[in-house]
Amino acid sequence: DKFYSHNGFNIPRIFKSLINNIVNNKSSGGSTITQQYIKNVYLSNDKTLSRKLKELYYSIKLEQLTTKDDILTKYLKIYTV
Repeated sequence: DKFYSHNGFNIPRIFKSLINNIVNNKSSGGSTITQQYIKNVYLSNDKTLSRKLKELYYSIKLEQLTTKDDILTKYLKIYTV
């Protein structure tokens, strides 16, 4: 994964997921670890454009305010409890 090289989101992965959703009518994830953390801790699971835009915004902000290692540690704590 490109966790340590992106700024909170991965544009190629988002587009690949979007195309797969449209062309193959299959839901596939394009979210980064940062986005998943933001969604699960601060937002809802609603599948709306509004929620996704908030997720992107907060992911960028979180990446500006903290380190990748801190984000990964927090992410792992909510999934390993």
